[in-house]
Amino acid sequence: GPGSPSKRPASPASGWDKSALATHRVLLLDQRGTGRSTPVTAKQLLALPGGPQAQAGYLEHFRADSIVRDCEVVREALCGGKKLSLLGQSFGGFCILTYLSLFPDAIERALFTFGLAPVGRTADEVYAATYKRMEERNRRFYQRYPQDVELVRSLVAGLHAAPAPLPRGGTLTARRFLQLGLLLGSASGFEALHDLLELARPPSADGLPDATSSLPDLFLLEVEAAQQHFETNPIYWLLHEAIYCDGGGGGGGG
Repeated sequence: GPGSPSKRPASPASGWDKSALATHRVLLLDQRGTGRSTPVTAKQLLALPGGPQAQAGYLEHFRADSIVRDCEVVREALCGGKKLSLLGQSFGGFCILTYLSLFPDAIERALFTFGLAPVGRTADEVYAATYKRMEERNRRFYQRYPQDVELVRSLVAGLHAAPAPLPRGGTLTARRFLQLGLLLGSASGFEALHDLLELARPPSADGLPDATSSLPDLFLLEVEAAQQHFETNPIYWLLHEAIYCDGGGGGGGG
């Protein structure tokens, strides 16, 4: 996150849900602007009178401090004021840090899963470290799948020359295609990205897309599927960088 709704409960429960339900009452919260909690959409933002300034002002109400205060309302209403045990994944962990700052007495325990904010570090430092991490992930990916090197180069060159229309609307540009690198951040991302790229291979001798031919529909549909989460959750693109600011909010932390 930010911008992603909570997962929905499944029956029968599995994973961490199953373990937690054995000893706890589990509350799954859609953070402000997501799911069933006043979801923010691109259409809604564009309709706000006042232009970009009004949009920015509206989005100020969807930050971690507001999310935490929403949780306090839920805690009082549904838990009778009892202390909470919090589990935070990604931006959820950032919100837990805010919770600990604003309402430390409301928390019994806090569990973080890859969501610890870089307190005392600037956004620039975070990006510098992230670039190195992604460089290493790219190196390992192409080491595992060396056949994808020329395939990716061919796809980028072709999309630079002629962006491809997507089946459900929109356009696949070279820049948008390269954003599929986000998949490398997940545990199974190497295989997911490789399998997706394989769908772009034509049955030709060298297995590389021809600049004069269109990309397979199945490949384009899978590209849409890999990115559609962000189509419905614009808060991610608008507020993600801001969550790494420490202090006054500037890129340098001032």
